[in-house]
Amino acid sequence: MERYFPGTQLRCPIITAEVGNNHEGSLGVAHILLQKAAEAGASLVKFQAGTAQGFARTPEEIPRYSRYALGVNNYNLLIHQAERIGIGIFFSVWGESPGFHILRSREFLKIGARQFGQFLEYDGQKTFVSVPMNWKGEFPYKKATPLHCVSEYPTSNPRLERIWSLANYIERPVGYSDHTIGIEACIEAAKLGAVVIEKHFTLAHDF
Repeated sequence: MERYFPGTQLRCPIITAEVGNNHEGSLGVAHILLQKAAEAGASLVKFQAGTAQGFARTPEEIPRYSRYALGVNNYNLLIHQAERIGIGIFFSVWGESPGFHILRSREFLKIGARQFGQFLEYDGQKTFVSVPMNWKGEFPYKKATPLHCVSEYPTSNPRLERIWSLANYIERPVGYSDHTIGIEACIEAAKLGAVVIEKHFTLAHDF
Protein backbone atom coordinates (compact mmCIF):
# COMPACT_ATOMS: atom_id res chain seq x y z
CA MET A 1 0.00 0.00 0.00
CA GLU A 2 1.35 3.40 -0.95
CA ARG A 3 1.73 5.90 1.89
CA TYR A 4 1.89 9.65 1.95
CA PHE A 5 5.34 11.14 2.32
CA PRO A 6 5.99 14.86 1.87
CA GLY A 7 6.94 15.58 -1.71
CA THR A 8 4.95 12.66 -3.12
CA GLN A 9 1.36 12.28 -4.25
CA LEU A 10 -1.08 11.54 -1.41
CA ARG A 11 -2.39 7.96 -1.36
CA CYS A 12 -3.23 7.36 2.29
CA PRO A 13 -2.02 8.92 5.51
CA ILE A 14 1.03 7.86 7.45
CA ILE A 15 -0.22 5.94 10.50
CA THR A 16 1.98 6.52 13.52
CA ALA A 17 1.66 4.33 16.60
CA GLU A 18 2.29 6.73 19.48
CA VAL A 19 3.89 4.58 22.17
CA GLY A 20 5.22 7.57 24.07
CA ASN A 21 6.11 6.32 27.54
CA ASN A 22 3.56 3.49 27.64
CA HIS A 23 6.40 1.06 28.35
CA GLU A 24 6.61 2.72 31.81
CA GLY A 25 10.37 2.21 31.90
CA SER A 26 10.44 -1.46 30.85
CA LEU A 27 12.69 -2.07 27.85
CA GLY A 28 11.06 -5.48 27.41
CA VAL A 29 7.61 -3.92 27.15
CA ALA A 30 8.99 -1.31 24.73
CA HIS A 31 10.27 -4.07 22.45
CA ILE A 32 6.88 -5.82 22.55
CA LEU A 33 5.06 -2.56 21.75
CA LEU A 34 7.34 -2.00 18.78
CA GLN A 35 6.69 -5.51 17.46
CA LYS A 36 2.91 -5.24 17.98
CA ALA A 37 2.78 -1.87 16.21
CA ALA A 38 4.52 -3.41 13.21
CA GLU A 39 2.12 -6.36 13.23
CA ALA A 40 -0.84 -3.95 13.38
CA GLY A 41 0.33 -2.27 10.18
CA ALA A 42 1.57 1.06 11.50
CA SER A 43 3.79 3.06 9.16
CA LEU A 44 5.88 4.47 11.99
CA VAL A 45 6.31 4.11 15.74
CA LYS A 46 7.00 7.09 17.97
CA PHE A 47 8.53 6.94 21.42
CA GLN A 48 9.22 9.72 23.85
CA ALA A 49 12.90 9.98 24.71
CA GLY A 50 14.10 12.21 27.48
CA THR A 51 14.99 12.88 31.07
CA ALA A 52 12.66 12.99 34.06
CA GLN A 53 13.08 16.76 34.17
CA GLY A 54 12.28 17.02 30.47
CA PHE A 55 9.18 14.84 30.67
CA ALA A 56 7.73 16.46 33.78
CA ARG A 57 5.42 19.45 33.58
CA THR A 58 5.83 20.21 37.29
CA PRO A 59 8.56 19.39 39.87
CA GLU A 60 6.12 17.05 41.60
CA GLU A 61 6.03 14.82 38.50
CA ILE A 62 9.81 14.28 38.36
CA PRO A 63 9.89 11.20 40.67
CA ARG A 64 7.22 9.44 38.60
CA TYR A 65 8.90 10.20 35.29
CA SER A 66 12.34 9.23 36.56
CA ARG A 67 11.54 5.57 35.93
CA TYR A 68 10.33 6.20 32.36
CA ALA A 69 13.66 7.40 30.94
CA LEU A 70 15.21 4.44 29.14
CA GLY A 71 18.52 6.13 28.27
CA VAL A 72 20.25 6.64 24.93
CA ASN A 73 21.68 3.11 24.75
CA ASN A 74 18.23 1.53 25.11
CA TYR A 75 16.70 3.93 22.61
CA ASN A 76 19.39 2.78 20.18
CA LEU A 77 18.43 -0.85 20.86
CA LEU A 78 14.86 0.00 19.87
CA ILE A 79 16.15 1.63 16.68
CA HIS A 80 18.04 -1.56 15.80
CA GLN A 81 14.94 -3.69 16.46
CA ALA A 82 12.83 -1.41 14.24
CA GLU A 83 15.38 -1.75 11.45
CA ARG A 84 15.32 -5.55 11.77
CA ILE A 85 11.53 -5.81 11.54
CA GLY A 86 11.16 -3.11 8.89
CA ILE A 87 9.22 -0.33 10.60
CA GLY A 88 10.19 3.31 10.94
CA ILE A 89 10.92 4.65 14.40
CA PHE A 90 11.31 8.19 15.63
CA PHE A 91 11.13 10.22 18.81
CA SER A 92 9.95 13.32 20.52
CA VAL A 93 12.87 14.34 22.70
CA TRP A 94 12.35 15.98 26.08
CA GLY A 95 15.30 17.45 27.93
CA GLU A 96 19.00 17.29 27.18
CA SER A 97 21.43 14.42 27.56
CA PRO A 98 24.47 13.22 25.58
CA GLY A 99 23.29 11.56 22.38
CA PHE A 100 19.86 13.17 22.23
CA HIS A 101 20.94 15.32 19.27
CA ILE A 102 21.32 12.08 17.28
CA LEU A 103 17.73 11.10 18.06
CA ARG A 104 16.58 14.54 16.90
CA SER A 105 18.59 14.16 13.69
CA ARG A 106 16.84 10.98 12.51
CA GLU A 107 14.76 10.99 9.32
CA PHE A 108 11.57 11.78 11.27
CA LEU A 109 11.13 13.92 14.38
CA LYS A 110 8.15 14.90 16.51
CA ILE A 111 7.93 18.29 18.20
CA GLY A 112 5.19 18.27 20.84
CA ALA A 113 2.74 21.07 21.54
CA ARG A 114 4.71 22.06 24.67
CA GLN A 115 7.79 22.43 22.46
CA PHE A 116 6.07 24.52 19.78
CA GLY A 117 8.44 27.18 18.44
CA GLN A 118 11.57 25.28 19.55
CA PHE A 119 14.09 23.23 17.57
CA LEU A 120 13.79 25.33 14.43
CA GLU A 121 17.15 23.93 13.35
CA TYR A 122 15.45 20.56 12.81
CA ASP A 123 12.79 22.00 10.50
CA GLY A 124 11.98 19.66 7.61
CA GLN A 125 9.03 18.06 5.84
CA LYS A 126 9.40 14.91 7.94
CA THR A 127 9.34 16.88 11.18
CA PHE A 128 5.84 16.67 12.67
CA VAL A 129 4.78 19.56 14.90
CA SER A 130 1.71 19.50 17.15
CA VAL A 131 0.08 22.93 16.96
CA PRO A 132 -1.34 24.16 20.29
CA MET A 133 -5.01 25.10 20.25
CA ASN A 134 -4.22 28.61 21.51
CA TRP A 135 -1.65 29.30 18.79
CA LYS A 136 -2.02 32.46 16.74
CA GLY A 137 0.36 34.24 14.44
CA GLU A 138 2.99 33.01 12.01
CA PHE A 139 3.83 29.32 11.82
CA PRO A 140 7.52 29.34 12.75
CA TYR A 141 8.54 26.26 10.76
CA LYS A 142 9.16 26.69 7.03
CA LYS A 143 8.91 23.02 6.02
CA ALA A 144 7.57 20.96 8.94
CA THR A 145 4.23 19.14 8.78
CA PRO A 146 1.77 20.64 11.31
CA LEU A 147 -0.48 18.32 13.31
CA HIS A 148 -3.84 19.39 14.66
CA CYS A 149 -3.89 18.43 18.33
CA VAL A 150 -6.27 18.89 21.26
CA SER A 151 -4.09 18.56 24.36
CA GLU A 152 -6.64 16.88 26.57
CA TYR A 153 -6.39 13.20 27.58
CA PRO A 154 -8.81 11.87 26.54
CA THR A 155 -10.76 14.45 24.61
CA SER A 156 -14.41 14.10 23.67
CA ASN A 157 -14.32 16.98 21.18
CA PRO A 158 -11.48 16.54 18.67
CA ARG A 159 -12.45 19.71 16.73
CA LEU A 160 -11.52 18.12 13.43
CA GLU A 161 -12.63 21.12 11.40
CA ARG A 162 -9.34 22.70 12.45
CA ILE A 163 -7.50 20.37 10.05
CA TRP A 164 -8.95 22.38 7.16
CA SER A 165 -8.46 25.74 8.81
CA LEU A 166 -4.80 25.00 9.60
CA ALA A 167 -4.17 23.71 6.07
CA ASN A 168 -5.67 26.86 4.58
CA TYR A 169 -3.90 29.20 6.99
CA ILE A 170 -0.44 27.61 6.85
CA GLU A 171 -0.86 26.56 3.20
CA ARG A 172 0.54 23.06 3.49
CA PRO A 173 -0.74 19.54 4.27
CA VAL A 174 -1.79 18.96 7.88
CA GLY A 175 -1.87 15.83 10.04
CA TYR A 176 -3.76 14.85 13.18
CA SER A 177 -2.53 13.82 16.62
CA ASP A 178 -5.45 11.96 18.16
CA HIS A 179 -6.35 11.91 21.86
CA THR A 180 -9.83 10.40 21.63
CA ILE A 181 -10.97 6.92 22.63
CA GLY A 182 -11.71 4.71 19.64
CA ILE A 183 -10.85 5.14 15.97
CA GLU A 184 -13.79 7.17 14.69
CA ALA A 185 -12.01 10.53 14.89
CA CYS A 186 -9.03 9.11 13.00
CA ILE A 187 -11.29 7.89 10.20
CA GLU A 188 -12.93 11.30 9.93
CA ALA A 189 -9.53 13.01 9.99
CA ALA A 190 -8.42 10.88 7.04
CA LYS A 191 -11.57 11.89 5.17
CA LEU A 192 -10.69 15.53 5.84
CA GLY A 193 -7.29 15.05 4.26
CA ALA A 194 -4.99 14.45 7.23
CA VAL A 195 -1.66 13.29 5.81
CA VAL A 196 -0.38 11.90 9.12
CA ILE A 197 -2.47 10.29 11.86
CA GLU A 198 -0.86 9.73 15.23
CA LYS A 199 -2.74 7.37 17.54
CA HIS A 200 -1.77 6.39 21.08
CA PHE A 201 -0.79 2.72 21.27
CA THR A 202 -0.53 0.45 24.31
CA LEU A 203 -0.76 -3.18 25.34
CA ALA A 204 -3.36 -2.56 28.03
CA HIS A 205 -5.22 0.45 29.37
CA ASP A 206 -3.58 0.12 32.76
CA PHE A 207 -0.26 1.00 31.11
